Amino acid sequence: MTTEGSASRRQIYGDPSLVNEVLRLTPCSCAIFPTSERKGRAKQLFIALRPMAFELYKQRTDVEKKKTPKHLIEFDHLFNISLQKEPNHFKGDVLVLMTPKTTYYIEPNDTEATVKDWFELTFERVREARSDRVLRPVFKEDFFEAAWDVVAIKKPKLKREVKREKMHDLVEATANLQGRRRLCVTPTSYMLFKMEVLANASPETDQYYEKSSFYEFPINVISNYGKQEKYFFLRLGRYSDLGGGEIWLNCDSGDTAKEVHDTICRLSEREAEKRRLNGVVLPLVVYDKIPTKTTPKTTKSNPKYPIQFISIPFLLKLTK
Repeated sequence: MTTEGSASRRQIYGDPSLVNEVLRLTPCSCAIFPTSERKGRAKQLFIALRPMAFELYKQRTDVEKKKTPKHLIEFDHLFNISLQKEPNHFKGDVLVLMTPKTTYYIEPNDTEATVKDWFELTFERVREARSDRVLRPVFKEDFFEAAWDVVAIKKPKLKREVKREKMHDLVEATANLQGRRRLCVTPTSYMLFKMEVLANASPETDQYYEKSSFYEFPINVISNYGKQEKYFFLRLGRYSDLGGGEIWLNCDSGDTAKEVHDTICRLSEREAEKRRLNGVVLPLVVYDKIPTKTTPKTTKSNPKYPIQFISIPFLLKLTK
């Protein structure tokens, strides 16, 4: 059995009411990242929703016979829960549950409830479980609407280089930035988290996460972002904490890079419109270079995954 979280199975199942109460049980399709199994295959399992955990079984009879689940996902130690698209295995939105080390993509095949219904029910359980652990109220805004597993790398050698200004490679220049990360989106910033991070359990601290566990890039220091092949990149102005340059992030596939790009575009435009309607104007900073073109560029070598740029200053104009 794979168990995520620090609470032992005895702690989870010590209360008889938790042992017997299965809130929902249904077959599901499940993909796990990272995985040592062959790519392109989501497993068919059964998911049991209990008050404090998800249990994944091979068969329904395993639940009835109270066998040990194949995977146990404890809600109080989830890094994040969201409803997102996962283009490599699924066509629509799925539950994305991120534990400190592993990400589970789950599509319940429930005839009586939609994926959104499952998300709302599970989200409340996760929120309550985290609140009990950190000893303070936890709200919807304390979770990320979108998050992805990525690998921060030095600028890769692309199949076809696009002629553009050479930028400072921040991954190469910054100690301890290279490696597996989690890219998370908030209404006002992008964050790169280390692995094995949890919300602070001390109610006395103002920091929800340890400052050393992430890099944060407010949108007003990002000149643009884009994708090419299976990579997503951020271009930062010189007023960012790391200085001016680019951060290249290796995604699981070209489809994943496209999904990251498209989702961030959608969320950025939505938040810019909210700020415009509320009369909120973000403070602008002076960028070392502001791109003059936002038109996507297509390369002959890889037309499926063309390089695309989005200008953040352009989006900020919507708030005026």
